[in-house]
Amino acid sequence: MNVLLAVLAINPYLPSSTTMRRLALLALLLHSANAQYGYGPYTPTTTTTAGATSTSKASSGSSEGSESSEYGIQISRHSVVVAHVTCGALATLLLLPVGVMAARAPRAFTSKRWWFPLHACTQVLGLALVLAAFGIAWAHFAVHTLNTPHRKVAVAFFAIIITQAALGILTHAFGGPRRGVLNYIHWVFGLCAIGVGWAVAWLGITNEWEYRMHGKPAYGYRVGWGVVIGFWILMYAVGLTLLPRQLKRERADAAAAAAAGEHGNETETEVAALHPPKSQSN
Repeated sequence: MNVLLAVLAINPYLPSSTTMRRLALLALLLHSANAQYGYGPYTPTTTTTAGATSTSKASSGSSEGSESSEYGIQISRHSVVVAHVTCGALATLLLLPVGVMAARAPRAFTSKRWWFPLHACTQVLGLALVLAAFGIAWAHFAVHTLNTPHRKVAVAFFAIIITQAALGILTHAFGGPRRGVLNYIHWVFGLCAIGVGWAVAWLGITNEWEYRMHGKPAYGYRVGWGVVIGFWILMYAVGLTLLPRQLKRERADAAAAAAAGEHGNETETEVAALHPPKSQSN
């Protein structure tokens, strides 16, 4: 084919030789380019049905079933989803509620602040898992396209939990021995964060699950979510019934501390009167 086009391009005796030579030269160039770079996307041919099945499985597995990092590590899509769900569930359904209860119930029975390390540790771990779940979603699920209720509420929850952590630090750093405005803001904002976190979990196992074409979620997931939420609501209600006991104990501790302070001042005065300064000798 190339030889024929070359002869047509250089033959001066053909009628309308100039036009014919130009057309032949153009055809020669196109044919050469196509021969070198191909005529379009190449689809490998398969001779058997089994070969076609294996080829399609390999291509779909490489594009959807796994992801490879720059180090060549294969991460399955299923493993990514499991990691995201685990981090989110542990944070919203376990660690954050435990931290709230640690700050609620023990103060009704003791003046010691052993509850505060438990509260702080669980909240820090919960925040770390929220960051991990959000990072996994951002890296693998294109969460920047906020086109589902789960993703929208998750972004709001992320902002709320960061703000709540900042409020906790400010309350601990600048709050005095008595409760101030920061304490009440931190308390109310914490309850809001817990509620939004529960909503994120619910939308994840219902709306987002079907949107990502995982099929209809099992009914047991919804029942389990309801059982966990009901348990924490019941525990917090019990903790609120202990609030009068906590306030009574705090008033008694404050009165005892004030009495001890007054008694200490009187003792110092009496001791000072028993040891008058020595008179100077003339």
